[in-house]
Amino acid sequence: AGGPGVDAALGDAALADAAPGDAALGDAADPPDPLGYDPTTCACDREILPGERTVDLAALAPGAVVCLRASTAAERGALTLTGLAGTPAAPILIRNCDGAVTLTSTSSASALTASGTGFRISGGGAVGVAYGLRATGAGTSFAVSIGRATEVEVDRVELFATAFAGLTAKVDPSAASCAVADRRFDPFVMRGLHLHHLWAHDLPGEGLYIGNSFYGGAGARYCYAATNTTCDRSACPGATQQYPHELRDVHIHHNRIERTGWDGIQVGSAVDGCAVTDNQIVGFGQAGVDSQNHGIQIGGGSACTVERNLVQDGPKGMTLQGIGATTVRNNLILDFGGVGVEVNPRPTPLATDIVATGYRGGFVIEHNTLLAGPGATYAMTDVNAAAVGDLTGVDNRLTDQLVLFPSAAWARRTDARYGWTAVGNQQHATAVAAGLAGATVDALCLTATSPAVDAAAGAALADDYRGVARPLGARDDVGALECH
Repeated sequence: AGGPGVDAALGDAALADAAPGDAALGDAADPPDPLGYDPTTCACDREILPGERTVDLAALAPGAVVCLRASTAAERGALTLTGLAGTPAAPILIRNCDGAVTLTSTSSASALTASGTGFRISGGGAVGVAYGLRATGAGTSFAVSIGRATEVEVDRVELFATAFAGLTAKVDPSAASCAVADRRFDPFVMRGLHLHHLWAHDLPGEGLYIGNSFYGGAGARYCYAATNTTCDRSACPGATQQYPHELRDVHIHHNRIERTGWDGIQVGSAVDGCAVTDNQIVGFGQAGVDSQNHGIQIGGGSACTVERNLVQDGPKGMTLQGIGATTVRNNLILDFGGVGVEVNPRPTPLATDIVATGYRGGFVIEHNTLLAGPGATYAMTDVNAAAVGDLTGVDNRLTDQLVLFPSAAWARRTDARYGWTAVGNQQHATAVAAGLAGATVDALCLTATSPAVDAAAGAALADDYRGVARPLGARDDVGALECH
């Protein structure tokens, strides 16, 4: 992978370049997605010229190729692409050629903005260049913005040095009309969002900001901000809230995210088909802003599978704020300075939501390895708030965690509200007691005499963090790694 080593503990580990079972522990589990086009050629249906800033591509047929040639101009200004109309089977491809192309915004506009359907933005168009599209701008909030769009893929893009975040994919409720981009009135759903092999780094806000954070209702902002006296509220009589659009079929995988001020990955309003897998997130929450300091935030309205991620060096490893039907498994959550995993969910607010004013299911947290850093308070905690409601009717499981934490009080659970089933978890105060070779990423496999070997008590899994088949012994090993 093109970026520097994530951490001294990771060395030069690339994202998923080794075979499953043979990778360093810093590697993600799956092989890279095949590129799907030839980076040695540059046959284009439409070339974007250096002076073009807003380009309507509505005339292109599905399957067309749009090129940004480094040989024409490797350094360019901000670019907005509209009218994209491909299909899932024949997406329009926007790619670099002949080398890396950097888009730099000198205003508040994103360096790259795109909307439409059925398109792919890919920086894989030059041999030997891992991130052939680079997006930045000191005055813009986002390096890349995906707006009103469906069936979108973005890969092999470097996102860095903006005024806030790396990439955003959402349409916020309107500040001009109460009904626009409100799911009660606007049928738009962002479907088919595929983000992979991105490198987001050195950002004061989030690395990836996916979906709106206020699924439960945005009352004091947008149309209903106290200072907004011009918004048309006639279509929403009696309303005091706007409700953002949903996302469905979201897959965020094999991304590198380093040194973010706020969350590494934040996903909101992703109600179905959401997977956050095989990412490396190191050095997050560096701005010290409470509630914006997570490696991964599964935000309001979201129901996601979160597995095989490396989350290292920040205040809170993960927070689960969504609508249940969420599984967190086979993750390495290391060197957290506050909480490893926090559960703080909210039910859907509307009778017309994916489930009516309730939860889609429970929270399953299984087979993670959590190593506390200095100042850590809990490896796992849930939030006892009235707004959570009663979750005892769904399946909430906390099973087979391997926890390196200084005391036995590693988990704070309010059992009456959540009804956790907790079995097979092991807490150890030292790496030696846990039977680990050490407390760095590449030394986390269990020794043969570890009490965690063959000790899992929960449901058996198919594989581990690296893709190694489970079990190797009589039962699964506790934690994210199957070693003996």
